[in-house]
Amino acid sequence: MTRLFLACVCIFCTSAGSYAANLVEISPIHRSLLMLRFSDGQIVYHGAGQTGDEDILQVNPLDIDVASSVTAYALTSTDDPAYSQAQSPTEVWRKTKPNGITKLCIGWGPIPELGGDFGCLNEDGDRVNDHYLYLSLPSPMQEGATYTISLDPAIDQETALLTFTFDSRQIRSEAVHANQVAYSTNAPAKYAYIHNWAGDGGGIDFSTFEGSTFGLIDEQSGQTVFTGQLAFRLPDNSPETFQENPDETPNQNFLATPSWECDFSDFNEPGEYRLYVEGIGTSFPFEISCAATQSVYEAVMKAVYRQRSGIALTAEYTDRPRPAPHNPSITPGFADRLIFTSTTICEVSDIDGIPEDRVLWEAGAQGTLKDSWGWYQDAGDWDAYPVHLKVPVELMLAYLFFSEQLSGENLNLPESGNDFPDWLDEARWLLAFYQRLRAETETKGWTSGGVPGARVFGDLWGDDLVDDVGRGSWQDNTRDWYVSGEDPYLSYVYAGMAAHLAYLIEEENLEDPEGIDWQTEAISAWDWAEANWTGDACHDLDINAAKAYAAAALYAITLQAAYEDTFISTYVSFAIGGSLENEQIWGAAVYMSLPEEETDAALRADILPRIQATGDFLLLDNTNLRASRWGGNHFLPMLIGHGTTPLVFDGIMAYALSRDENPDLATEYLASLHHTADYFLGGNPLNMCWVTGAGERSPEQMLILDAWYDGVGTIPDGYIPYGPWRDENVFGNYGWWNHAFANRDLYPAIDQWPGHERWFNTRYAPFNAEFTIHQNLIAGAVLYGVLSGEPNCADGPNSTDRPLVVSLDFSLSPNPGEGLIRIILEQNRHQTISAIRIFTTSGQLLRAYNQLAAPYELDLSSVPSGNYQIEVVTEDGMGVKTYIKQ
Repeated sequence: MTRLFLACVCIFCTSAGSYAANLVEISPIHRSLLMLRFSDGQIVYHGAGQTGDEDILQVNPLDIDVASSVTAYALTSTDDPAYSQAQSPTEVWRKTKPNGITKLCIGWGPIPELGGDFGCLNEDGDRVNDHYLYLSLPSPMQEGATYTISLDPAIDQETALLTFTFDSRQIRSEAVHANQVAYSTNAPAKYAYIHNWAGDGGGIDFSTFEGSTFGLIDEQSGQTVFTGQLAFRLPDNSPETFQENPDETPNQNFLATPSWECDFSDFNEPGEYRLYVEGIGTSFPFEISCAATQSVYEAVMKAVYRQRSGIALTAEYTDRPRPAPHNPSITPGFADRLIFTSTTICEVSDIDGIPEDRVLWEAGAQGTLKDSWGWYQDAGDWDAYPVHLKVPVELMLAYLFFSEQLSGENLNLPESGNDFPDWLDEARWLLAFYQRLRAETETKGWTSGGVPGARVFGDLWGDDLVDDVGRGSWQDNTRDWYVSGEDPYLSYVYAGMAAHLAYLIEEENLEDPEGIDWQTEAISAWDWAEANWTGDACHDLDINAAKAYAAAALYAITLQAAYEDTFISTYVSFAIGGSLENEQIWGAAVYMSLPEEETDAALRADILPRIQATGDFLLLDNTNLRASRWGGNHFLPMLIGHGTTPLVFDGIMAYALSRDENPDLATEYLASLHHTADYFLGGNPLNMCWVTGAGERSPEQMLILDAWYDGVGTIPDGYIPYGPWRDENVFGNYGWWNHAFANRDLYPAIDQWPGHERWFNTRYAPFNAEFTIHQNLIAGAVLYGVLSGEPNCADGPNSTDRPLVVSLDFSLSPNPGEGLIRIILEQNRHQTISAIRIFTTSGQLLRAYNQLAAPYELDLSSVPSGNYQIEVVTEDGMGVKTYIKQ
């Protein structure tokens, strides 16, 4: 009913007229405070073959003076005596922010609202603003009463009257913050939170609601299945960060408002629910499930797949197909554009690639590459960086400890069906690129056994755009790209990754899909790095940590004492504080995963408390520090995904290593990991699910060039933006490229805005709208994957507890067949299929489909010939049939 109500509001408000300021949302904050959101219009963004100045702005700005007046609104009711006569609010508060900015720059000069710094004047407008008006009512609304609100025509000519019923068990309140995807039945605790920042009205005081009843309503039956009492959580000046810079957030608090909590930890029945608070309203709907984050982790992993370079993305595996970019063999016009240089990242002054270093890169040019392709590309550029090594390392470390959750073939990758877990298929993607590159350059005599390619880029030899016309990565064929030479850092990390993968393959009794001998690869790269690293630094790359990772992984696969000795001596060189973090954990975690009898007891006793110290800092300190209990480094400035991304990988390792050693501590870690997921999946001040396409509200605009120019015009699912960023003018001037350009129209001023509300859908500003694969996507994929279910999760696609009793009859047509299948229910043809799972005859999950719509058709044309078990689940039962793929 909540969703229907909001939909009706939007349809009614935009049913006629041009692009006027329209009422797009109405939400009670509580029974005495009503929020109305108005939008000035919309932006039609430029697309493929167009320039940024072809963005079209369609707006009719809200009359702020009228909208801020109490006389602009009148509330009446036929069943609440307090409103039998029209009543105006006693106060009106406001906050205004952009909800999109065009790529226009017309006129240049000082901008008074931004301190007089120069920027794009755009006097005819360049943005769509959203306005949040808070109406403080003279009398509280009564439960079940119906109200009509009239608006001054100067505000919104399309909405003269709007009628709604205040029922706090049915109408959604923007003040209720909850995970919009699912709370896990495996979570030690579950919370929702009550708070709201009302712009110039400040943080809302809900103290009169303390002790009020909250409850969970079952979406299917409409019944209340759990109740509790609202309790105070933290004041608005509780420091949530150790950063004291006022540009981060007011009073070191990301909410700028006091908060209250709803504790429903004791309720654990799977289903779909809404949480309500009497006198306030409800949350967005959510599930309780043991596979809580399954759908989100699959979406983020699909986004990781879409960032693969060198292959075409086809409709069989993604809803956003595109041709192959930057592959010398198949990308039109790129055959002689990929140039290998012997110059390494350690020899230039800046890894990013600055003009001053161009002569160095070109001086080492050896020739063009033909067979090397397949790195990862980010959002606004398509380069390979050494930091991307984090992707396969963290995927493999997660698999090392959580293979039960991650061992399925349910991601619909091109490799799916190769009897190799999809998670590991993605982990080996980047390794395979380095293996091809290393082989080609060594064969041509350009390298001597080390691993090149830490940097692959074209920025010094042309631009992403040509004549300002937008293009996708597959169209980037008008400039040269350079591939850096072999270096010790990459060689050590590659040795570690190759040995790590070889160890997982051995432990899981798998075979490499391409028959690559990863152990031999690892030893060869290790030997080269050992012979060529002189101990010199390479920018800020932690070569000692890379070496320790390689030594630990090589010891794991070979059990040769020399590797263990090297790991120990290298570990001692950096384990000098009280904790381990970042790359330092890689080798330590691999070593700790080995059986105790194969490791040194004293060293284990030294490693574990150091990793736990990091876990305590990232996770446990937040239990009392932050209102919503989310984890992360308290000293991290508000950037690179601070407010959108679960940056808690080291905490996941602390949890993994503590499960056997200290179960009580592990339970505390697990609770914080779930709270962190809850926060980023909807339980934050914006009620934003920070994964595109997930939940009821997610980012609509991001800086993803391929998505702008692939002809679809929307952002695909599964992406996590940088998001809210601290207040800083990095560029010194203002325009669409500067996230601080949004501050021009903010009300109140930016220094009053809580840090985690500073998201403005400004697709062209990298600091807000871009992402990287290593900072954002992989962090989300790992946490949501790890929390996606336990081995016996009955409602998860990796379940090992599938029912054996067949209670549902269905047929497969045609069967045998070539892969295109229709599922036909033989009993009640009007049943809804909730899940379809495809298993090999050995019981390994191959594919999983959820949230399906009729007709129920599958495409298994890409899987090998053979017999498969197809499991179909409806509300009435489950059935299994054998399918023969010809």
